[in-house]
Amino acid sequence: MAGRYKTYHTRDFIRRTKTGKLDLRRSIYAVRELAAAAGYHEDCNVVIDLREAETHWHFGQLITVALEFARYRDVFRNRIATIIPDVPERIANAQFFREHMGRQGLLFEYFTDFESAIEWLSIVREYPTQPT
Repeated sequence: MAGRYKTYHTRDFIRRTKTGKLDLRRSIYAVRELAAAAGYHEDCNVVIDLREAETHWHFGQLITVALEFARYRDVFRNRIATIIPDVPERIANAQFFREHMGRQGLLFEYFTDFESAIEWLSIVREYPTQPT
C-alpha cells in the first residue's frame, strides 16, 4: 500500500489556541502577538484554534479584526487557518471573515477539524521552472 508521510516541525506553523469568551480588544491584541511571532518565522503558516472559544460578534467586529490582520500583511505572507465549531452561526461568520481577509490580500480559510486545517496549510506551492 502506497502512502505519503509529512513530518511537521515547530517552525512549519504557529499555533494559537484560545478558550473562553473572545472580545474585540483582546482579539486585536492577539493579532498583534501573532504578527510578532510570524515576523520571526517568515516561512510559517498560522493556525488559530477557536473551537473552545465563545463568540457572538457582529459583522463590524469581524471587519475590524480582518483590518487588523491587514495592518500586518507583510508578516502574514503565508496561509492563515482557523478552526471553529461546526455551528451554523460560526460558519456564517467565518465565511464573511474569509471574504474580508481575501479582500485584504490575505490567504485565510476556516475549518471545523484540525486535520483538514493542517492538510490545507501543508499544500506546497510549486512554481514553474525556466528551461535551461
